[in-house]
Amino acid sequence: MKLAVALTVASIAVMTAAEARADSTMPAQVCASDTGTDRAMCVAMIGAERSVLNDGKTVCSNVAPEDLSDTHAIIDFIRAHPEQQQADLGDVAEQVLKKLHPCN
Repeated sequence: MKLAVALTVASIAVMTAAEARADSTMPAQVCASDTGTDRAMCVAMIGAERSVLNDGKTVCSNVAPEDLSDTHAIIDFIRAHPEQQQADLGDVAEQVLKKLHPCN
C-alpha cells in the first residue's frame, strides 16, 4: 500500500505547478483522508499550489519544498472548517498560505 501511494505521489509530482493549478477543481474535502489516493492528491495539490503562489510572489514562504509544515497547516484548517470542505482546494490553500506567509 505504501508503495502504491508513493508511486501515485511521484507520478503526480511530475505535473508542473501551473498544470496542477489549471486542472484544480478538487474539493478541499480530499484532504480529510489520512491515507490512500485522496491523501496523495491532497499533498501533491497543496505542494503545486504553494509553488505557483511562491513563484508569483502571492505568498512568500521560505519553507523548503520537502517540509510538509504548510501542508499540515492547510489540512488542519480544512478539518477545523467543515464549511470549507466543498471549496476548491487551490483556493483554500491560497487563503491559508497568504495568512502564513504574507509578502510585506
